[in-house]
Amino acid sequence: MNANFDDLFSAPLMKNLMERASTEIQSYLTECSNNPERVMPWQNPDDLRQTVERLMHQAQGKSSIEEGFKEIARQYLEASFHLHTPHNVGHQVGVPLVISAAFESVSAISNQASGVYEMGLFNAAAEKVMIAELGKSIGWEDQNFDGIVTHGGSLANFTALLAARNVRYPEFWAKGAPNGVKPAIVTSAESHYSNSRAAGMIGVGVDSVLCVPIDDKRRMNTVKLVEVLDQAKHDGLDVFCIMASSCATPIGAFDDLETIGKIAKERGIWLHVDGAHGASLLLSKKYRNRLRGIEYADTITWDAHKMMFVQSLCTFLFYRNKAASYQAFTQKASYLFSSNDVMDYDGALRTFECTKGAVVMPFFTSWCTLGPAV
Repeated sequence: MNANFDDLFSAPLMKNLMERASTEIQSYLTECSNNPERVMPWQNPDDLRQTVERLMHQAQGKSSIEEGFKEIARQYLEASFHLHTPHNVGHQVGVPLVISAAFESVSAISNQASGVYEMGLFNAAAEKVMIAELGKSIGWEDQNFDGIVTHGGSLANFTALLAARNVRYPEFWAKGAPNGVKPAIVTSAESHYSNSRAAGMIGVGVDSVLCVPIDDKRRMNTVKLVEVLDQAKHDGLDVFCIMASSCATPIGAFDDLETIGKIAKERGIWLHVDGAHGASLLLSKKYRNRLRGIEYADTITWDAHKMMFVQSLCTFLFYRNKAASYQAFTQKASYLFSSNDVMDYDGALRTFECTKGAVVMPFFTSWCTLGPAV
């Protein structure tokens, strides 16, 4: 189809497209409500690929941009995992509220890059507000905490582990592993695979991840934890981080954070809590006790897109000590960052990402308009 280039950025076209998107989304939500058992519209992947290839040519042959857009939206929703059906058990990601999903188009059209303050002003401010709001529930007494929002729990776990490494070994970032030191990490045998992956990425090595056996509730066995730590010391390994799970992904087992936290504190070891799945229980009066002892953590990963009804991805990484949040990454880029009063809002100083999307905004919008106890 032929289109005037300037029209591709016009308000009328946006209005027409959003009307068609709204129609298809309404059909999808109605389908989910009327057919609760149709959760997975499975198709052979090769067959689906051929369908998508045909769609590409069909959409280009439509009489208007709007009609091509509508057809793609229809087939996409038809072939997608139906999260909004009552029979969906919440595998992998949460079910987004419609208000959260609706705001996605607002943030998308503005395309704010929230890695630096000048390119994502509102986003940066909203991150700070939500970090302060959610962080109050952790229970850190000195209230000197801070955090950053990332694209997913795996990236948050990686960043936390990198900060823990650099705090223990300040020269590692510039010069590599210190001579004569064998860094090691301890975690549960059922912790998320991203923890082991992160160990490889930061140069500690996957083989330096020491896995603690689980107990009869499939939690990290705290008796065995002490044994593993003692054996590591005997073997000349320097355990600089314990990574606990709240909860572990296989069956949702919550590690005993209180006992683990006391052990970590006594031995001077950084404690990271991978709460990607379960940290949201901090907001529940009934289930908060599952996270008893989380206040011992030095860093906490918390996915809003798991249990807080927001679309992927939106992950909070909390630091007990704000200063430590600047120790994961220490590079300079004068064309982006400065040491003035907006430095604290330049998110790219504290996350791997530079051009970071407005990931906090759909969640922020839902939280503001509906409140925390919806």
